Amino acid sequence: MEAHYDSLNHWRYFLALEDDLERAFRFVEFCDENLKTHSLEFSRILMMASAEVEVVAKQLSSRIEPTLSPKNMGECREIITTHFPNLPNSIVNAVNGQMTFHPWSGWNKGRPDWWQAYTDVKHSRHTKYRDGNLGNAIEAVGGLMVMTIYLYEDAAKLGQLSPNPRLFSLGAPITTNNSFYNQMQLIYTIDHAPFDHEKL
Repeated sequence: MEAHYDSLNHWRYFLALEDDLERAFRFVEFCDENLKTHSLEFSRILMMASAEVEVVAKQLSSRIEPTLSPKNMGECREIITTHFPNLPNSIVNAVNGQMTFHPWSGWNKGRPDWWQAYTDVKHSRHTKYRDGNLGNAIEAVGGLMVMTIYLYEDAAKLGQLSPNPRLFSLGAPITTNNSFYNQMQLIYTIDHAPFDHEKL
């Protein structure tokens, strides 16, 4: 796979959505009791993050299988989980480890809950507006981070995804001093399925 270090546009877009979420925390405290709190802002973040997930997933799928053009997330799932079988097991930590979740859990069998919420809000906002809540917004942005790290695999492995996220981290919670964490550049490890030499 080839890294595109010159234009990490999708990484910057993820960071912009993370910033939107961080600003929302000025008005809605991050805690378990508020995960179901719904608002127009959380709906917007859910919608934008999920739409970007689909864009990134299609690009990642095309990079893995250049001859294919997946039309939806179901087709992307087949390609991505075959090549990256551990992606659905990705662990994301939010807000200094206050929340740990698997945004892609069960993706190899169906849709994550936040993706279903996105679909419901997109098509039935008048009845499903409560799904535009803090919990789904956090999981959608976390899911976007994971997918974007896989898209920029080579840059991620070399620690060239910059700047670091402020709210989210991948894997075990980072317990180090925050100022040190912000100064060091994160290096990500990505597991592949066994390589098929016959495809060459």
